[in-house]
Amino acid sequence: MSRTIEQILVDIKAQGYNQLPGFHGKQLKFEFATREKVLSNKVDEQYQRMISVVKINSYGECDLELLIPTVISRRPSEYDDVAGDYVIDGQNKEVIYLNSGHQGDGKTSGCPEMIMEQTYDASKTFEENYRYVLKQEAKLFYSLNTIKKKLTKVDELRAEVIIGEPLAVEIESIMKQLDLVCDRFGSSSKTAREVKSFAQFYYVITADYNNEKNQLQQIIRSTKISAGYSLWKKIYGEVPNGEKLHGTAFRAICFLRRFIDEGLTNGIQEKFEEWCISNLAKQFNQEKLVKGFGSFDSPRWTLYRIISKYNDEMSNVSGKGAPTIQAGRLLKAFQISGEKRFAHPDEEEWKKIVAKAEKEKG
Repeated sequence: MSRTIEQILVDIKAQGYNQLPGFHGKQLKFEFATREKVLSNKVDEQYQRMISVVKINSYGECDLELLIPTVISRRPSEYDDVAGDYVIDGQNKEVIYLNSGHQGDGKTSGCPEMIMEQTYDASKTFEENYRYVLKQEAKLFYSLNTIKKKLTKVDELRAEVIIGEPLAVEIESIMKQLDLVCDRFGSSSKTAREVKSFAQFYYVITADYNNEKNQLQQIIRSTKISAGYSLWKKIYGEVPNGEKLHGTAFRAICFLRRFIDEGLTNGIQEKFEEWCISNLAKQFNQEKLVKGFGSFDSPRWTLYRIISKYNDEMSNVSGKGAPTIQAGRLLKAFQISGEKRFAHPDEEEWKKIVAKAEKEKG
């Protein structure tokens, strides 16, 4: 699917884009720079940052397809010792190009540059002109490096799917299977449910299950995530804020699904699942379920929040002998599942749970 820029403009105006037509400033001029020209370019360290050797090493060999234009301020000869071409944005690219050995002719090939032509006002002093040109350069440097929007994880995945990166393809496949979408990534159906807090949703697929990349493990992973989504829909699918899937809450419910299936047995397994389906949304909406738990260990903290609420309600209703999940069952869930993350995320609290379980057993 593709659209023209005209179609996009019409669409975003309908969505509320209301910037009045108009423009200001002077357009930059494009040039190809030869190696000799790049050698003579300067950097004004009054506003420029130092090059990071670690970062520039990470770029590897010069890729001409990725060599987008650097931005240059061209100060005329009236600036004497501080005249010449100054790199405003892209000194890393110029160093990489220079080091590459590429020989451009400066007409149809070379290091691409966009030139900001500076002027010199003879009616003003040298210092006034110099301060002005520095201000113009620093302003452009600031704008270029703060207005740029870093790619989101969804942006990256969208591009990686086209490239054929296996993990991105798997994530898109699971989202299509579950009929989920985030910023046009995933399902394209009209019924697709939107994912919020995508980072935590991403962890569901990349961190919470066996991350081996063979086909069998991908099938197992997909099946377990589908089971987690089925439980999420039973709990939150029909409630007022269930029109969107909160990634952090979804991750917690997937972890809850695993705890029920892998850690519990017999009657308590059935009782706890029934309570979660019937009562969890009444106790917590998606945001409240995970409130205060935004870290990587969020599902573990949330699991114990759910267990605590379940235990309170069971005890209030049934009193002594209620089917609760206490120390002994928690330790057993940890042991029979082999899942270390079923332990309480607070190490000291887990030690108390284990000690209490051992005491009751002994």
